Amino acid sequence: ANQLLAHKDLTVEKLRRFRSGLETESVAIIDLDAQADIDLEMDIHERVPARHVIGHLPGLDTTMNDQLIMVLAQYDGLGTGPDGTVYPGANDNASAIGVMLEMLRVWQETDYQPNRTFLFVAYVGEGYETGHSPEEAFDPKTFLKAKSGFLNAFQLDSLVYLRGLGAGKAQVMEIDAGGNLRLQNVFDEAAGRADLKARSARGEIDLNVLYTTRQRTFFDWGGQVAPTVRVSYKGWARDSGLPSDSLDKIDPDWLTKMGRALSTALMVMGQEERY
Repeated sequence: ANQLLAHKDLTVEKLRRFRSGLETESVAIIDLDAQADIDLEMDIHERVPARHVIGHLPGLDTTMNDQLIMVLAQYDGLGTGPDGTVYPGANDNASAIGVMLEMLRVWQETDYQPNRTFLFVAYVGEGYETGHSPEEAFDPKTFLKAKSGFLNAFQLDSLVYLRGLGAGKAQVMEIDAGGNLRLQNVFDEAAGRADLKARSARGEIDLNVLYTTRQRTFFDWGGQVAPTVRVSYKGWARDSGLPSDSLDKIDPDWLTKMGRALSTALMVMGQEERY
């Protein structure tokens, strides 16, 4: 990449610094006047099983327990590259899985019983949100097929995505609720109670999926529109997919506060008739 950029007096590192100064949803296009070809020898493996881990916490209120809150976090990573390079994936996305598991441990310890039903999904599919190919529109019903009877048992109340909760550019909790003020307010207030700074963020453009459907903010669930909120650390993607995404970058105190904020918000969503 640096060789292709050299005649423009650019490097990958310079472009990364340039990118960090762009406004949200801004795109810069640089014409390199160059063409590159590459040949790769590889084996294609089709229909490889993807082992998602799904936890079910049933709601107790018979008037609300058919309403489902789905909490999702990707749990796999790049692993080790062909040249032996290790990609730890500590922040993206082991941090989110750790926060989710610790929150559930505390809920069990304190015997928290929600009124709405929760489905916690640790999904695999590195490189693709929710484990789907970019060409596929994401259908949250996929995860309900894991248990007989679940598919038609629930109405989706909301989707909550967790990613990069342990490190970033600034200690700020970013909340992307896609303009849904109800969810935005719940997470804003929860962040305040956990002594966290919070900011509303519109999802950054992912050029790999600019023309696909997987970045939709709302999902049609049998005629019902389901709002979505994404929770992350501001600047979480700085080391994403790099060997530098290592455990020493994770801030344990920050993870604790993030867990408290997330737990508070989800408990309100699971308990209150109107939130």
